[in-house]
Formats: sequence, C-alpha cells, structure tokens
Amino acid sequence: MNERIRRWGPHVAIVLLAIAVSFTSLGNTYAYDDGYIVAGNERIRSLANIPKLFTDSYWGAGTTAGGYRPLTLAMFAIEWFVGGTRPIAMHAANILIYAAMCLAVFLLARRFLPRTAAWIAAALFAVHPVHVEAVANLVGQGEVLTGLACVLGVWLYVRERDAGSMRWPVAFALVGCFVVAVLAKENGMVIPLLLLVAELTIVADRRPIAARFVTVRPFVLLLTLVGLVYIRTRAAVLGDLGGMPPHTAYVGLHLTSAHRVLTMIGMAKEWARLLLWPARLVAEYSPPMVPFAIEMGPEQLPGLLVLVVTFAALWAAMRRGWRDVSFGIWWTIVAMLPISGFLFTTGFILAERTLLLPSVGAMYAVVALGLRAWRALPRDVETRRPVRLALAGALAAIMLAGGLHSAQRQLVWRDNDILFPITVHDAPDSYRAHQILGAWLFAKGFRGEGEREMLEAIRLFPYDPIPPYLLAEEYRKKGACDRALPLYKWSLATTDTAQSFSLAPYSRCLLKLGRLDEARQHALLGIERGSEVRQYRRLLRQVDSTRIATLHPDSLDAWLRRPGTHIPPMRQVAAAPR
Repeated sequence: MNERIRRWGPHVAIVLLAIAVSFTSLGNTYAYDDGYIVAGNERIRSLANIPKLFTDSYWGAGTTAGGYRPLTLAMFAIEWFVGGTRPIAMHAANILIYAAMCLAVFLLARRFLPRTAAWIAAALFAVHPVHVEAVANLVGQGEVLTGLACVLGVWLYVRERDAGSMRWPVAFALVGCFVVAVLAKENGMVIPLLLLVAELTIVADRRPIAARFVTVRPFVLLLTLVGLVYIRTRAAVLGDLGGMPPHTAYVGLHLTSAHRVLTMIGMAKEWARLLLWPARLVAEYSPPMVPFAIEMGPEQLPGLLVLVVTFAALWAAMRRGWRDVSFGIWWTIVAMLPISGFLFTTGFILAERTLLLPSVGAMYAVVALGLRAWRALPRDVETRRPVRLALAGALAAIMLAGGLHSAQRQLVWRDNDILFPITVHDAPDSYRAHQILGAWLFAKGFRGEGEREMLEAIRLFPYDPIPPYLLAEEYRKKGACDRALPLYKWSLATTDTAQSFSLAPYSRCLLKLGRLDEARQHALLGIERGSEVRQYRRLLRQVDSTRIATLHPDSLDAWLRRPGTHIPPMRQVAAAPR
C-alpha cells in the first residue's frame, strides 16, 4: 500500500491541485467570445452537424474571421449534447482536460528531471495564474486540447526514443497527437519542432545524428505527409493559407512588417512578466496600453533586454551541456513563434490564453535552473538545512499565492457583466476594453453609459474604425442621423476595413436627411460588393420614391417660377398634350 502511494501519489496530487485551482469556474456561464462560438452557435446544437464542422471555418462562413478548429467545435457539440444550454458540462471538460495536461507535464518532466523537481515543475504549472483565461473561458478549450496533445506527444516521443527505437504503434499515436493538436487550434503545428528540440536535448540516445535520423525517418515521412494533408485541407476550407485577420489596430495604423516586429519586441517584457510573475492579469491588451512602434525607441529597450537575456541563457546552457535548461528555453521559444507576431500578423496583440503552451517550457527551465543552484549549495548539513527550509517555505508560499490568485481569477470570467467592467478597471488605457464594455452596455439598454465608454475608446485610439461605426449605429437607431453621419464617414474612410462594414445604415441616414444622390451612390456601391443586394435594391427604390415625391407640382411650382428660371410651370407641363 505504501509503495502504491509513493508511486502514484504525486500523479494524483498534481491532478487534484489542477482541479482545486480551477473548480471555481464550474459556475461560470458564457463570457466574451463564448457568446458567438458557443451560446449563439447553431452549428453545435446537434451531433449530426459534426461532420459539417470539418468543412467550415471556426467562426463560420458568414463572418470575416477565419480559423480552422473543427475538433474544438466538435467537442462543444458533444458537451452541448451532454449539458444542454447549461455550460457546466463544458466548464467541467475544460477543467478535466487541464488536469490531464498538468499530469502530462509531470510525466514529461520525469524523463529529464529528478522526481521531486519534476513534481515542482508540474505543480508550478498547475497553479500558474496565466492559465486562467484558457480554462475559465469556454473558447479556451482549443488551447487546452492543443496543449495536452503537444505535451503528451512529446512525452511519448521521448519515452520511445530513450529506448533507441521508433515502433509503428508509437508513431501512429504520435501522429494522432499531431492531428488532435492542429484540429483543435492552429498553433499545434509546432509539434514537429518540439519533437526536434526534444531529440537534440533530452533524448537519451547519444548516437550520431545521421544514425538517429535513420531510426525516425519513417515517422518523419509519415508526419510530413499528414502535415501536408492538413495544410491542403485547411486551405481548401478557408480559401487561403492565412490565419485569422490581423488585429484592427494593425490595419488602422497601416503598420508594415518591420513596425509589427518592433512593436512585438517591446511586448517581450510583458511575455516575461506573465510567464514568470503574473500578479496582474488583463483580458484585453490593446493601444495605447500597448505602445506601437515605427522605430526603435525607449519603449523597446526592456523587451529587447528580455530577448537578449533569453538567448544568452540559452547559449550558456547549451555550451555547458545543461540539456534540461536548454530544453525548457527552446520549448518556450518554439511555442511562442506562432503567437508572437514576429513571423506573421495575428488577430490579437497579446492574449493570456495563448501563453499556456509556452509556460510549459518556462516552468521546466525555471525548475532546472533552480535545481542546479540547489546542487551548488554547500554540502554540510548545518548550512544546507536552513536554506532548504527557507526555499521550501518560499516555494510553498509561491504555490499558495498562485493557486489562490488562479481560483479567484476564475470568477472574473463568470459572465460579461463581471468581466467587462473589471477589464476596464484592469486596463483603463486599453481602447478595446472600453469598446467592448460600451457595446455590452448598449446591448443591455444603458445607452448613456455605453456612449461614454465608446467615446473613450475613440479618444484613446482614433485609428480603429469599429468604435465610431458602432456608436454611429446606436445614434441611427435612436433617430439621430445628424450625429451618426460623421461617425459613419469616419469609419468608412479607412479603405482597408471599409469592405467589412455594411453601407446600408449609412445610406439610410443619408436618405433620411435628404441627401439622395449620396444615398443612391452608396446603395449602388453596396450592390457592387455583391452582398445584401436585396437590401440595397430596396434602398434604391426608397431613394427613387423620395425623389419622385419631391417632384409634386405644388411643391416645385414656386421654385420653377424663380427669376432666371425659363422652364414653364409644372402645371403647364403636366397639362401639355402627350
């Protein structure tokens, strides 16, 4: 019995720890993107729709957003079947998948760290507050599924390669992990790079690279084939190889790739803070809270320092042969590649949920470095015991603080009524925080408060056309087209984003204010776009009807009799023989 507890106790403890810090999310409802992806998504209402999810984009054909995550949507469909409109089944699934991922983190750590150090790394990962958004928010299930598949896949690979082999059953299991990862979320494409990192760092096989490649060559070819099939399928569904559309702030400022890279260099300090000391969490990162850069300046220096220190630590670890430290740092770098903004634009500037996978490597590196520092301490018992007690106390305090912070933060994501005001409080300089709260207040009927928040969003960042367009819509609905028109014109003037906005509301306001030629012009432009054609044709008929109504003889008779007008009176024209 004692042997069984000693063997399985750490595994059970990790699972229970992960559940303990996240079970407070069980009472959460729908927040943020949950409303569109889950609560309002008719595609997940029936299990019969699951095959169709593999032929559609994540956000649906009726949106400009992209993404290909059919497995995540299929999971939602199954969970909806189990729990119905109550989201408790989905939140329970998030928690259980997260607990399984924490267990996989421990299993992988046992391949290259001592038992106690491996447990500490997994425990630090389990209580990490930056994971809250991925667990508490239902749409984060894609992140957790991908994270579980990646960690589990690398563990299977390292265990097999430590034996100096690559058997076909294991190869097919690894390919299965790869398929699950990429179909849950796009950043699962990093699995091949993670396997390469593991092969070059922690795998026990010390044969020459060429000999090792011969062993894994069939698996590499199979993985390459599956990867190409995935890319081809994804491109066929989405119409291109791109991902989500870029953040509107990138478009509004017309940032080049160089500007984007400079901006993300400045963000590196935030990555380091969130991975190593996430005391402050924010649901929405956007300008001017995030400073955009068009040249290297003081704002980029802290981030540049973080990058220099990271690569210097990696170089030092590799030079000294610290394979465990190298593996942790390399994992963090590889996992950051698709979300960093360095390689291509993303639909976000920074999102805490995307740091779930990079934090695995960060915890490995921290514990591996801490283990080496511990081993460097004096060996005598009198010196080492107080230090051990102090370190154990500090570690326990960190875990307790992280666990409490995570458990409390889960409640922030209970619903939009709680999340959106807290987001503005946490990030008062984030324009999107005010925009999202303003839109929610409008939807709840608090028009004055919504107007104030939307105007604050426009003041903070007047380069995104969405806030003025949303505010113009509210003005139009209340009949204040004179206030709406300047905002419509402002938002539609951005040529890069004007195609995504409907011209119909603008045309209606022009029609209401009697600007018939402009209303007709925009209705025709809307018809040219090929969408909402019936709506624009109806507007054209209204414009023509209004124009005809103004041609009533009594109303134009005085105008036609003005000095200098040589047109005969309308009554005479009407009475003339035809």
